[in-house]
Amino acid sequence: MNVQTTNLSGKQGRRASRFLTRALLLFVGWQALYHLVLQPWGQPDALLTRTVLAGTLRLLQLFFADVTLQGNSILINHLPSVSVADACNGLELIALYLGFILLLPSDGKRMAGFAALGISVIILLNIIRCSALAVLYQHDISTAHFAHKYLFTLIVYAFVFYGWMRYTKKPVHEQQL
Repeated sequence: MNVQTTNLSGKQGRRASRFLTRALLLFVGWQALYHLVLQPWGQPDALLTRTVLAGTLRLLQLFFADVTLQGNSILINHLPSVSVADACNGLELIALYLGFILLLPSDGKRMAGFAALGISVIILLNIIRCSALAVLYQHDISTAHFAHKYLFTLIVYAFVFYGWMRYTKKPVHEQQL
């Protein structure tokens, strides 16, 4: 029995080492691609920032009569409420989410489904986050700062973790009874 445990630990160690090596290569590759190609070109940051701004504007317009966009800032009743910078557009979180999905073995259809759903939900959560921050910054700046730095970060990372946990579980049709 000790031989099997040792053998299993060795196999798990190799798997963990392979996973960490692939994760490091993916991270270095992403950083190189982003900083050497995508960021100088302005993509995908510009598109993602515009998407979050447009979604935030539309969501706020459901609740306020006077919501306008001025550059990357949203004004409610002619008062600045929130600005969305490229650093706040959720790209890093999307890359982190996708990186983990890509590192785990799965069939392409399942991987694509989780990737598409995860990206969509992260963008939607970011739109809701920016909308809530816009309102908070108008009414209570200290609460807005706390929500921006801690609360919304916790909520979004909790979703990412939940998505990863769902992805690591075998689909029902693959589970043995």
